[in-house]
Amino acid sequence: SYFQERKLEKTMENLIFAAILTAINDSEYVSLLKQTVQQINSSSPPNDLSIKCMPYILNLLALTYFNSVVDDLNVNNMKVVVSIFKNALDYNKKEIQSVLNGVIYTNLGQVYQQAAENLKNNKYNNCKKAIDFYTLAQKYYNRHTYPYDFGNTVYKLSNLYFDYWKYTSDIQSLRNAVFYLREAQKVFTKIMFPKIWAKIQKKLGLYLSMMAVFSKNDEIARIAIENYKNYQTIADKYEEDKMIELAKNNEINSFPVSH
Repeated sequence: SYFQERKLEKTMENLIFAAILTAINDSEYVSLLKQTVQQINSSSPPNDLSIKCMPYILNLLALTYFNSVVDDLNVNNMKVVVSIFKNALDYNKKEIQSVLNGVIYTNLGQVYQQAAENLKNNKYNNCKKAIDFYTLAQKYYNRHTYPYDFGNTVYKLSNLYFDYWKYTSDIQSLRNAVFYLREAQKVFTKIMFPKIWAKIQKKLGLYLSMMAVFSKNDEIARIAIENYKNYQTIADKYEEDKMIELAKNNEINSFPVSH
């Protein structure tokens, strides 16, 4: 009958169980969540679920798994997370222009960036893979369609290229770091995002001063100084505002209270 109990497929049971464990968000259940996610990743999609849902589900599960292991990241955990994300891409391969692909590539970039920053071995390779995946993500959203996703991605690319330059001494990587910072400042403008803009100016000052030293170019050094000055104007303003706010608070706190 309609109300007769219906037995769920094992994969569907695991999906529901993983969702519950994610909602509980308790470190006590991390190992159980990891085991469940791996079972889902190695199984076929349940018949009751549209195959179009799988890339979204796997992307979410990969993020959940990654967040559960990020403080104890190792090569084995990395392999599992990357495998889940790549499975999601396989399910979504017919949707060539899908923004979800850009999201998954961005997530893969974040995984390898974390590995480059926190794992002792293969920093160079992990840095390069993070660059590759963030670059792939850019094909799916640009400055005009998804400006803040674009700005965040190019900012991360700049940091990664600077690290890559430190590993390789490849001057082109340093140029790329400057290029992507300049792309980021087109999104994070001085008027809309003064603090982020100031941070970008400070980094441009650093990167360009390095380029000036290696290329022995006075013009690049002059631009680097201008960037540092730009940063300083914002930093001074916020420092002044902070001092004014502090003075106001001191005034209020020292004002005699009548009873």
